[in-house]
Amino acid sequence: MTMRKNKILVVTTSFPNSNTDSKGIFVKRLVDELSLIRTEKLTVLHPFTGRESEFKLNYHVKSFRYLPEKLQRRIHGPGGIPSAISENLAFVLFLPLLVVSMILYSIKYSKDAKVIIANWSLSGIVAGVAGKFRRLPVITILRGSDVNSTFFLSKLSLHFAMKLSDRVVFVSNDFFNRAQSNNKKNRLIINGVDAIEFSQPPRKVSNKLKIIFVGNATKNKNLATVLDALYILKRKGIPFALKVIGEGEMLAELKLKAKEASFSECDFLGRVPPNLVAYHFNSSNVYINSSFHEGRSNAIVEAMYSGCLPIVSNIAGNRQLVENNKTGLIFNPSDGEELAEKLMFVWQNPMTFQRIASDAQAFAKKTFLSWNDCAKQYSMLIDELQVD
Repeated sequence: MTMRKNKILVVTTSFPNSNTDSKGIFVKRLVDELSLIRTEKLTVLHPFTGRESEFKLNYHVKSFRYLPEKLQRRIHGPGGIPSAISENLAFVLFLPLLVVSMILYSIKYSKDAKVIIANWSLSGIVAGVAGKFRRLPVITILRGSDVNSTFFLSKLSLHFAMKLSDRVVFVSNDFFNRAQSNNKKNRLIINGVDAIEFSQPPRKVSNKLKIIFVGNATKNKNLATVLDALYILKRKGIPFALKVIGEGEMLAELKLKAKEASFSECDFLGRVPPNLVAYHFNSSNVYINSSFHEGRSNAIVEAMYSGCLPIVSNIAGNRQLVENNKTGLIFNPSDGEELAEKLMFVWQNPMTFQRIASDAQAFAKKTFLSWNDCAKQYSMLIDELQVD
């Protein structure tokens, strides 16, 4: 007699454990919705990051340790493993221990599962090996840090994750097209958005530019260029307020830079509970993304939904979302003066600001799905694998 397989295992290197934790928040939003759609029991497996989950969930969350707590928390801090390795290359030495531990726990918790869903390429390798052992299909979800990295080990991880997976999901059109969209195993499923929380009418530019920046304080996120641009605005007497949401290894350095520039309204908010992020978007009127590398940024979509005008760096992932002078403004991420010019243009042309912000919001509402709709696409993919 064959035992009925009634479980779905989700493997991830990041997963939030409280309302104040934003690590892996997109994974949680997807699993939340999948748990409402699917009849199977869902289990999430991730490395321990300091404390057990505080959420009351209708699925199981299992965490595991493979290093002393303090060291493990550092590796799985803001920005995840890629950020930790860029900060300290020695952390690469712990990756084999992480991978072996994840494989063993994935094999353990995939008993009676019908599919394993992996988030990020490293988890894809883990799930792929566990899937071979259990003879289970594997879905791997790839994001910006997987596809854009030039680090040799990241490229190797990406290669094997795709090879070991039965289906590979890309969350960005750019990634999907670069990875041979005609490959049978590849799928495109765009991340969802919390439409109700973020949907507000565009605000007018009245007494000041209310700017929001969302991202970890890393070289790639490039907040330094934003501060350079704001220094130019300050010299020209253009009033502004800046909110920065995020943490990271460069935070202290960037705070000092803002202090030395004597910005009167510059708030480094650090880690903000995911349920409060919408409030900060809805009280801003301009959103800036200055990244050197990025996939399809959820923050840009959320900014559009919230009525902010997005001003974004000229990179492939951002150009998927923003058409210059139509649904936002685009600048060279290495050029603080050009960014300052875009901000001055917004300040000096309030009617144009209103038009672009409104068009951006209309585009987002027409184009992007809710997390529930996103989860339905994954549910169909799970059913497709059962037929295969």
